[in-house]
Amino acid sequence: MAFKKGISGNKAGRPKGIVDSRMKLRELIQPHAPQLIQSILTAALSGDMTAAQILMNRVCPSLKATTEAEAVAVNLDCSPVEQSKNVLKAVSGGLIAIDDATQLLSGIANHVKIIEATELEARLTALEAQQPQGGR
Repeated sequence: MAFKKGISGNKAGRPKGIVDSRMKLRELIQPHAPQLIQSILTAALSGDMTAAQILMNRVCPSLKATTEAEAVAVNLDCSPVEQSKNVLKAVSGGLIAIDDATQLLSGIANHVKIIEATELEARLTALEAQQPQGGR
């Protein structure tokens, strides 16, 4: 079923034109934003750590963990079980970090799922080809 612009699949969904409660709140706050910001800034400068945290979270959000790409030797010619063992050996030998190993193992697991889906599709296609037209 293709998506048709302007037509909802959820007939009991929100009626058109209904304003979200968060939008209503934003509309109420908007005219007072400069005073609110000044109040929070004043509170933070006088030692209110909650106010300071609010400001810092907006100005300097928490950093998210990122890793730089690096080459990792994984023998792709062996089975996924052997690949997983090699990754675990690399972790236990201190060659790669646990976070990197987790991502590699996740990649191996996803690759196995892709292989399974591809093989299942091929088997299904072969079975369908064996069936006479019209079913049974």
